[in-house]
Amino acid sequence: MDGDTGVFITVDGPSGVGKSTLARFLEKFIAERGRTVACTTEPSGGQIGALARFGTHDFHGRVLSCLIAADRYHHVETMIAPALGRGEVVVCDRYLPSSLVLDQLDGVPADFVWSTHRDLPWPTLAVFLTGAWQLCAERAAKRGNHSRFHHADDPVKRREVELFERVADELAAKGYPVCRYDIGSQDAEAVQQAIARLVSARLSL
Repeated sequence: MDGDTGVFITVDGPSGVGKSTLARFLEKFIAERGRTVACTTEPSGGQIGALARFGTHDFHGRVLSCLIAADRYHHVETMIAPALGRGEVVVCDRYLPSSLVLDQLDGVPADFVWSTHRDLPWPTLAVFLTGAWQLCAERAAKRGNHSRFHHADDPVKRREVELFERVADELAAKGYPVCRYDIGSQDAEAVQQAIARLVSARLSL
């Protein structure tokens, strides 16, 4: 965002890989370094976001894709951009990469997603968590299913993980600020410490 002085960090990856846990950790980690930080998520907690979040069984394909995009624009305009303009750090759990993956799983062409998101700002740093699809599926199942995207069977879960890998490559090729990390067999604390070092090095926090 031209003219903004804040830092915008997004966290994406397949369900069960540890995005939300990492986002909350980064909020605390950055705050301890004296920066004002806001941790948020998408779909947002606003009215459009609530409609999208709780309507995944009712809305499909381009309809849900457009709803998510509308929520994202509103979220940027009402929360993210103002915080960045104040010089804050914003950590967002899910952003454009998740739409590029989940919308494709829902039958929406990637070109359509790009067209509806072309005017959105890019983050300062886009963290991609990756991991074995079996591990992600196991963790997601333990956490519980909150939308139809969490009910995926093994082939769909494998496809989700593969798409995140491909989308990370495609975005990096476009100059998107991708920071990819494979969690392997590490526990949450080890992953958090590794990402903290990467974020500190990239952003001088």
